[in-house]
Parts: sequence; C-alpha cells; structure tokens
Amino acid sequence: MLRVVIFLSGFGVLAACGVDGEPVTPTMGATIGVGSGGTYGAGHVGVSKGPFSVIFGSG
Repeated sequence: MLRVVIFLSGFGVLAACGVDGEPVTPTMGATIGVGSGGTYGAGHVGVSKGPFSVIFGSG
C-alpha cells in the first residue's frame, strides 16, 4: 500500500511540475462545518490532466 501511495505522489509531482509537457495547476479544497455532533473538517489536493485525475483527501 505504501508503494502505491509513493508512486501516485511521485506521478502527481511530475505532472504538476511539467516534466511531461505543459505544467498542470493543482486543485485543492477545504470544508469546515458545524453539526449536532460538533465541528468537522475535510480537505483534498489533486491534479488533473485530460481524463486522468489524482486526488488525495480526508473527510
């Protein structure tokens, strides 16, 4: 599992810096909410190029 995460992270970094062509702008988002059970937070970071997307997130 750790090898897969490292591979996908490396692929995302290479795609974002433009090694394989035009640089790709990374995307990110965050959500903070309040509910009856307290507060919560979630976020994600990713890159997209054509039909391929790599997104890491929590929440």
